[in-house]
Amino acid sequence: MKKLNYLIFFLVALLCLITGVIIITNYPLMPVSWPLFAIKLIPFALLFIITIFASKLGITSLTLGLALFSYVRFLGFINVFLPKDSLFLGNLSTLVYVSAAILTAYAGIKAVLYWRIFEKKYREIYSNTKEIFFIVDKEKNTIVETSRSAIDYFGKSLLNREAGKCLGERNSYILCGRAHDSKKVPKTFEAKLYKSDGTQFYADVLIDEFSIFKKDYYYISIRDISEKRQAESLTKKAHERFKGLFENNNDAVFFLDREGRHIDANEKAVELLGYSVEELRKMTFYDVVPPEAQKESEQLLLELRKKGSLPIYEKELLRKNGERITVEINVSLIRHDDGDFHIQSIVRDVTKRKETQRLLKMERDMLQKFLTIAQTAVVILDISGNIKYLNTEGFRLFGYSADNIDEVVGKNLEEFVPENNKKKVQEIIKELVRGEKQSVLDILIPISSKNGETKTILWNAVASKSMGDNSVELLFSGKATDSYKKNIKFNGFYSSLNKVTIDVLETGTILGKNAQRLLKLCVATIPGAQAGTLIMRNENGNFSFVACENYDFKRLREVRLNREPVNNGLEAISVTADFCGFKLDSQLSKAVAKACKFKDLKATLVIPIILNGKVVALFNLNNFESKHAFDNPMTKQLAEVFKESITSLIKRLELEKELKTQKKKLEFLSNHDPLTELPNRRFLWEYSDLLFALAKRKSRPVSVLYVDLDKFKEINDFYGHDMGDYVLREVAGRFKDSIRKSDVTVRLGGDEFALLLPETDSKLAIVAAKRILLSIEKVMIADRTVSISGTIGISCFPEHGEDLQDLLKKADTAMYQAKKSGMKIAVYPGKSMHTKE
Repeated sequence: MKKLNYLIFFLVALLCLITGVIIITNYPLMPVSWPLFAIKLIPFALLFIITIFASKLGITSLTLGLALFSYVRFLGFINVFLPKDSLFLGNLSTLVYVSAAILTAYAGIKAVLYWRIFEKKYREIYSNTKEIFFIVDKEKNTIVETSRSAIDYFGKSLLNREAGKCLGERNSYILCGRAHDSKKVPKTFEAKLYKSDGTQFYADVLIDEFSIFKKDYYYISIRDISEKRQAESLTKKAHERFKGLFENNNDAVFFLDREGRHIDANEKAVELLGYSVEELRKMTFYDVVPPEAQKESEQLLLELRKKGSLPIYEKELLRKNGERITVEINVSLIRHDDGDFHIQSIVRDVTKRKETQRLLKMERDMLQKFLTIAQTAVVILDISGNIKYLNTEGFRLFGYSADNIDEVVGKNLEEFVPENNKKKVQEIIKELVRGEKQSVLDILIPISSKNGETKTILWNAVASKSMGDNSVELLFSGKATDSYKKNIKFNGFYSSLNKVTIDVLETGTILGKNAQRLLKLCVATIPGAQAGTLIMRNENGNFSFVACENYDFKRLREVRLNREPVNNGLEAISVTADFCGFKLDSQLSKAVAKACKFKDLKATLVIPIILNGKVVALFNLNNFESKHAFDNPMTKQLAEVFKESITSLIKRLELEKELKTQKKKLEFLSNHDPLTELPNRRFLWEYSDLLFALAKRKSRPVSVLYVDLDKFKEINDFYGHDMGDYVLREVAGRFKDSIRKSDVTVRLGGDEFALLLPETDSKLAIVAAKRILLSIEKVMIADRTVSISGTIGISCFPEHGEDLQDLLKKADTAMYQAKKSGMKIAVYPGKSMHTKE
């Protein structure tokens, strides 16, 4: 456009030259005075100069109009030299003058319109743009124009002020300093700038330079990228946290593409399968699956693509060395923004767990075998007298086959008792069920067998709790009276042993007085025994004396036998010339010699009690008169009976100990959340009745806090459920650490918790809520910090309600009100809001 304007200027200048030549060559020239010459020449010269500047603006109509005006003034200047009666110049001047006026007026109107349009657009940009911009006078270093956003960031008064004073020295140095330092424009860079209130922000800066009428200006554009930088930082931190969780996960984690090819795996995955990450990347999932499971794996992959996830399932995988391992697999699809997906597989080795389950089953089977081979009938009844269990010996005494279990189990014991003894059975069952008697011993009750034969059985009975539903069960054990009469000659051995056994079962221990009673019974009953000791293995695996008969126990119990007995692993009862089943060195011999006269010892009967292949106790019966004192076959037979009884007793104690432990665990689980070990809803309702009754009686306040963790689902989705469970346990622990011992924290379910704060009004409850939220702000996972937040609703007794149901509902309402209002804490009905997000 400027070239056209320059062309117009050149053509007009050429026209003036041609006109002058024509006039000079064709008209006689008149003499002119110098004043008149100057008066005519100066307007022409000025207009000609103005035309030169106008052509640089690029406005064609303006340039043409001024050029014609210049030509008119040139004609006026030439007219001074021509005669007055010349017609050519007069008509030509008028025509050119009119044309010039029209063009100049058009250019002016057009310029005004363009100026107004430009001004309107500029004002719209000035008012609406979010971008910050300045126009700075380069020479004076003052701001001549700015956007509204710039005023919001750097202050109200910016125009016509020195940049350093209104922008601040730091901002001025960064912006204007860089503009002066480099000649390269435009230039872009990122910088950290400061608002008028002192807060800093990250900015993307553009600096350009322009000139107006040879006056230089800087155009500075600033775009706030703080949110972008923060998002990038959060993305980077999230990636680092995910990387930490991936690399430090206790489970093996695999990433696979849609075809099942391995993309990546963590160290646990390498440890699990034995392949390196590079080797896995060349393999597919099918390469680590046994051949017989290939089709099933293909079907699972197809189902995964349809559903997006699968329930946790167990599967066998092949390690690099060919070993098969049993694993638990949690697999899901991770979908990308482009519609593609990859597979995330979290694999846990459960081989050891399977082995533990196998061993537990073996233990149960062993107990069942013991009951099967026991020489005593074992019958378990419910409180109505119905038979729930009968062992092999029981089936034999009743005359039925164990294969036809329905003929006995489920029927009432009275059906197998003669008519004249049924009332006796009813009374025994009532006394045991009501707790009037803990046990019944040596009761003769006949049984009518299937073939009609009546057998007189000597019964012992005791009431106990069922392992399954905690109901009362009745345990009857009995032997035919002929066996009883055969052994009655051994000084009432069975009767005495049963009495001690009952005491042991009631007290739950074989140690102390019970150990002494058992040993005394053994010495008094078994022929040839004149003294004895009882040695037992403690929890640390060492042996020590726990009882003695006819020896100084105070000295013996100080002796520690740290080695295994010489007959360890042998189940047979043996006779030896040693003091006990241990070899005694000189030091132990001196210690034992102080407590007993074992130098005069002739024979020792060693009765080992063995559980799970290990000796747990040794009954040592000593004789000081003859080395053949224990050669009588009946002695060893009685010792065998004693051994079986004590072995059964210790097994029963171990079983009951385990049952008590399991019962405590079940009781705990019934009132507590298994993941966080916090009290659950059931505990909450039971505890609240007592708490509010006490609060009403003493007229004291109670606050209920309803806590909901914010965006917890995102943590689960991003880090996995294992990390989500870890966060819940960590948060639960911090809840407990943040409150008093008298306060109670309850997990309601998912990421929701409730707290009961006795002796606490709404003001104190707010203080407690702030403390709780502060305690859970940061959670460390594998040396990385995860941000956690929550929202708390508060209701108070008695002002908001008088029972837990009402208060919990109102606390929940307050919590949701807080979420809607962008707050963290709210007191029902939402009047007191605190801690804005």
